[in-house]
Amino acid sequence: MATRSETEPARHAARLYLVVAPTHNPSALARDLDGALGAGDVAAVLLRLPEAAEPALIQYVEAIVPALQRKGIAVMLDGHAELVSLTGADGAHLT
Repeated sequence: MATRSETEPARHAARLYLVVAPTHNPSALARDLDGALGAGDVAAVLLRLPEAAEPALIQYVEAIVPALQRKGIAVMLDGHAELVSLTGADGAHLT
């Protein structure tokens, strides 16, 4: 007779989904994120953006996205679906 562990698929370890508050200093945010990434296996980051004009938002996202993606972390923008294709983000969270 098969045991329960032989009949059920293996469970994967839980991965983290970080939600990041908006800030006006993307360099500081990138440093803070780098420290937070050591807390566990991060699958994705939801990046909340500050109130700013579109060109400033694009610069903000472009300052953060590449470093996270190099680590295999998906970057979702909170709203701002129009910025996804302009910045290389992985998607948008829309409510």
